[in-house]
Amino acid sequence: MSVPFLDGKNTRPRLLVVRRDAVGDLICTTPLFAALRAHFPGARICALVNTYNSVVLDDNPDVDRVFAFPNANHWPAGMTIREKYGEIRTVLTALRREKFDCVIHASRSTSREDKIFGRLVGAGRLLRRNHDPEGAHEIVRTLSVLEPLGIKGTPAAPRVYPDRTKSRRAHAFLSASAAGPTPTAVHLSARNTENQWPLARYGEFLRSAVKEGGRFVVLWSPGASHNPGHPGDDEKAAVLRRELAGLPVAFWPTPTVTDLVATLAACSRFIGCDGGHCHVASALPIPVLGLYCEKKIAEWRPWGEPHAVVGAKTVGDIRTDLVLAAYRQMPEAAPPPWLDT
Repeated sequence: MSVPFLDGKNTRPRLLVVRRDAVGDLICTTPLFAALRAHFPGARICALVNTYNSVVLDDNPDVDRVFAFPNANHWPAGMTIREKYGEIRTVLTALRREKFDCVIHASRSTSREDKIFGRLVGAGRLLRRNHDPEGAHEIVRTLSVLEPLGIKGTPAAPRVYPDRTKSRRAHAFLSASAAGPTPTAVHLSARNTENQWPLARYGEFLRSAVKEGGRFVVLWSPGASHNPGHPGDDEKAAVLRRELAGLPVAFWPTPTVTDLVATLAACSRFIGCDGGHCHVASALPIPVLGLYCEKKIAEWRPWGEPHAVVGAKTVGDIRTDLVLAAYRQMPEAAPPPWLDT
């Protein structure tokens, strides 16, 4: 396949990667940025993302600039259509000034909006994922879009970079809490019903693991469960806090992705259901134990070692004893040296 900007042996191409879906999807795209940087060290590499997932790329050394505007359900309340299109037009104008050689759509089911947006930036070439390797992990499938550029091989590990100030704050809180420094993090929240583990089993697991010397911090997405835009788990956390009173278990909400990344960086391990938080933890990296629907394990499990998965038809079918057995095999990550500096 002919790639125009490579025909002239351009070693400093201007590239735009589009990935405007969920947090986990963008984390699974960070190896693609690393591959582009390794193949084109002098390239201008930019990303078009959404305002919710953009923090995934904060301080990423492989990305020169991040452009973002909200997805349909993330615009501020009360914002008019005219105001929304004005913001999109501002981003589009900035993108056109970059004069990209190639726009790379990293999502498999790229929305019509993003396809149009890619053409509007005026790039000479568009690359899309048209032939995902069957049964492959999302990281491998995402990287396959670069094959026309001659980029193949084993993907690098995904990476995110925490806000150090917030990580130190979380570390200080944990050190003074019942859990103590660098505990194992357990996340209660999962958006999809089939990915949710019953609250009673969280309680069973934590009581049993504490008896074996475990120390934990329970994390959750704050808010009311009936919020249609961003349902939260304040009620679940309150119930669990009452049930586990007096045990070495701390409770810490994570209202933003930045908070989640920073808090997990202050922990030694992570246990949670299929979702963006599993990918955040694996990209820090700290060891992950993921609770997954069996049909999603191959494509969406935490990437690489020392991560592990327990699966069943639905996450709600996973037995507590299986999670305990897997937990006992988990290694602990050493705390980053900057936590105490």
